[in-house]
Amino acid sequence: MSNLAAAYDDFRQRGGIVDLVSRVKLLFTGADRARYINGQVTANVATAKTPSVNPACVTTAKGKLCADVFVSIGPSGILVDADASLAEILPPRFERYIIADDVQVDDVTETIAIVHLLGMSLESLPDAIRAH
Repeated sequence: MSNLAAAYDDFRQRGGIVDLVSRVKLLFTGADRARYINGQVTANVATAKTPSVNPACVTTAKGKLCADVFVSIGPSGILVDADASLAEILPPRFERYIIADDVQVDDVTETIAIVHLLGMSLESLPDAIRAH
C-alpha cells in the first residue's frame, strides 16, 4: 500500500476535518435560479430536493468540459463550488448567460467556508471551531 493510500485509510478510520475553504463559491439567488442553473450544469437541479448537494459538470454547448462542480441547493439560494483554480473563469462563464432571467450571482468565496467532517459530529469540535 502506498503512503498516500495508507494515510487516506488512516484518515477514514480515525475521522477528521477536510478544509475546502479555498474553493470558489458562487451563490445564485432570484426567482429563476433553479431553472437557470439547471440549464448550466449537468445535474438535474429542477427535481433535486432541498437541501441537497449534487455533483455536476459545467460544459460548453458542444459538451466540452469546463468545470467539475458541486451544486448545493438551499431554501433561498443555490451555491455552486469548484476548485480554486477556476476562480477567474467560472464567474464570468455563468454571468455571460444571464440574459432575461431573474438571477443574481454573488462570489461568496471569502464569506462562506466549506469543511467536511468525516467520522466526527459538529458537537465533538472545540467551541472555537464551531463558532466559525
